[in-house]
Amino acid sequence: MYSSREVSELVGLSTAQVRRFARTGFLSPERTTQNHYRFSFQDLTFLKTTTALFGGKFSRRFVYRALRELHRQQPVDRPLSEIHLSANETGIVANDGDATWYPVSGQFVFDFKGAARSTPVSRLESGTSLGGLPAADEMKAEAWFDRGCLLEGYRPVEARQAYRRTLALDPSHAHARVNLGRLLHAVGQVGEAIEHYRIVLTARPDNALAAYNLGVALEDEAREQDAFTAYAQAIASDPHCAEAHFNIAKLYEGAGDQLAALRHLRTYKELMRGGG
Repeated sequence: MYSSREVSELVGLSTAQVRRFARTGFLSPERTTQNHYRFSFQDLTFLKTTTALFGGKFSRRFVYRALRELHRQQPVDRPLSEIHLSANETGIVANDGDATWYPVSGQFVFDFKGAARSTPVSRLESGTSLGGLPAADEMKAEAWFDRGCLLEGYRPVEARQAYRRTLALDPSHAHARVNLGRLLHAVGQVGEAIEHYRIVLTARPDNALAAYNLGVALEDEAREQDAFTAYAQAIASDPHCAEAHFNIAKLYEGAGDQLAALRHLRTYKELMRGGG
């Protein structure tokens, strides 16, 4: 269990903000005999995710609104820390392991993984240029990769297509494969994302980003032991991979190894402070 001060240092919120989250009911920490808060790793992960949402494209007011709606939608005995939050192009998304929905609108997101894999993406018009890049029928692998990077923020379907074209021309393009895996994961095609990460790691076992992303994808598939191996590989390749330290600490905590969890959390904190 973690004190308000420890949580503050780990997630980048002030102790007052951490306690405010507890008082508003967004978290359900335990209390010591001195009436001090003690937070679980689940609480810690929830606050870390929320802090990341604060730094994203949506305003703090919108994030708090999503949290309030989510709190209203959940049973009284179910803490928000059990819900996984993320952001996509259109809003903040909640997932409780059984369903995915937008808390603000209440709209559910249905899983069309099979359809998504069998449906071809829209074809870019031949001769269309973007941002000074060559026409599509003249582009080399690196130009397709640049196009994918340019499109990611606002046209993700075409970004995925651009990365696929990159790989068709150069199957060894690790950056395109990792980026494509991340975009596939974002739309629920986790199995295909895992395949791309594994292809990269077969050729380059020292690719820390591919190993870390693989760990995240495997965790989403509830394959904790495989995720642990992937995070360990990421850390071995890049000891400064702060997020891998945080995530492997969570797995150690779940396995009951508190000392190992604390060791990786300390490393995470040092790296986030710029000390690593």
